Amino acid sequence: MPDPAPAPADGAPAANAGGLRWLWPGLALGAALRLLSALLSAPTPGDDVGRLVAACRWSEHPEWLGLSGVWPPLPTYLLGALMRIGGEPQGWARALGWVTTTAALPLFFFAIRDLYGDARRAGLATLLLALYYVHIWMAGTAYTEAPYTCVLFASLLCVIRAVRRTGTARARLLFAGGLALALAMLFRHEARLVGLVVLVWLFREAGRGAALRYAIPSLVLLAWDLVDPSRWGAGFADDARVVAGMKLAEVTLHGSRLEALRRWVIMPAGSPSAVVVLLGLAGLWISRRGWRRDLWAWLFAVQTAVFLALTIYPGWQPYLRYLFLYLVCLLPHAALALAAVARRSRWAAVALVVLAMVIQAVAWSRGRNEGRPLGWLPVYRAAAQQAVLDGWVRRHAAKDRVLALEGYPQAWDVYDSVVRIGRCDLLSRFRSVSYDERMKLSRGGRLDFGGYDVVLLNPSSGEFRPAWESLPPGHRVEYQDERLA
Repeated sequence: MPDPAPAPADGAPAANAGGLRWLWPGLALGAALRLLSALLSAPTPGDDVGRLVAACRWSEHPEWLGLSGVWPPLPTYLLGALMRIGGEPQGWARALGWVTTTAALPLFFFAIRDLYGDARRAGLATLLLALYYVHIWMAGTAYTEAPYTCVLFASLLCVIRAVRRTGTARARLLFAGGLALALAMLFRHEARLVGLVVLVWLFREAGRGAALRYAIPSLVLLAWDLVDPSRWGAGFADDARVVAGMKLAEVTLHGSRLEALRRWVIMPAGSPSAVVVLLGLAGLWISRRGWRRDLWAWLFAVQTAVFLALTIYPGWQPYLRYLFLYLVCLLPHAALALAAVARRSRWAAVALVVLAMVIQAVAWSRGRNEGRPLGWLPVYRAAAQQAVLDGWVRRHAAKDRVLALEGYPQAWDVYDSVVRIGRCDLLSRFRSVSYDERMKLSRGGRLDFGGYDVVLLNPSSGEFRPAWESLPPGHRVEYQDERLA
């Protein structure tokens, strides 16, 4: 069996580092599946729709929001600017999702091939990413994880290639990788942790000078955050406190730390599937002697450890798209184990890949899509309630101010209906009950309905009863069950 450790960093790539024939199957299949998601997937209630709404609002009233914040505003600028060109807001989100999730595939391939000097391993890892339901699904959403992983893979590719170069070529690659990392930080805060891991790895592989060159763009970005007048004196610590408060509210309202820990098992077992996770852990064991130079293993181990600790305290809630950011770093090792299986029996390797797809399809149908038609596809299928709500919003959007209390998990989203009918200018007439208000209701408080003509209440919400009791006297009830039937 060939040495599974990373290829030497002080020379040219290994002889088998070419092999583009290993890229094309994963790239072609992945691009097609992501196009399917972009065409068929409906916006996912909650954060996905929230990203669209933020961009729609910005497209109506552009303003400078800074470069950082609780949610970095770059995705809002990007989607909002595209929406100002014209066209359907969801169409732009899907176009951006398809481009970035597809572009991530060759970047992932080259970053693995150049680190390990093994095109076959890189091709198998890219195939596993191409078939990863969560990454496919993100092509049809406005989630920031899609562009984030694309630019992050570009950064890792530049760093991995830089350690094999000298002189001007190394300096240019390090600066380009640093710029890509800074760009990733403008999409998601997790890039800061990734950057620290890469800096330590780079210092060990290429020395202090190389690490400093790579860090320059990120240091400039962090320095700007300290003086940016739009931040009003806030900083990363303030953002972290806000996020921690929201995550604590999530635990209080929707679950427990035990439930959060259970997700760490159930969600990866469904996608990318227990098969892929077990292959990945086996691959880590096979390549254990080369861990000191294995950047992908570092990224998987550190990110998993940090966010698992945050799950235990203060109670960070994992979601499929969050776990994807760490599990994707396990795929190179799953590919290593899969290649070892293929050397013994090619049909056994094919059977494992097929089994992984079957597990994902079943888990996706029952979990994400709750048994809806075509729910086994790697897309989000909107609940029947959403279509009913769309019709209601179309009739009432221009004449009523609406407050909505959705259930958990959300089956419908009133903001989605507003975006679907193409009336971003009316978003200000709609509002969902905030976490602070939900916490107040859970503690026996009352909900203020002042200024609203209509209140939408989902009986499946844990805060439905106190919200119902908060309704003012003389209100008129248009009864519909929680399915809006």
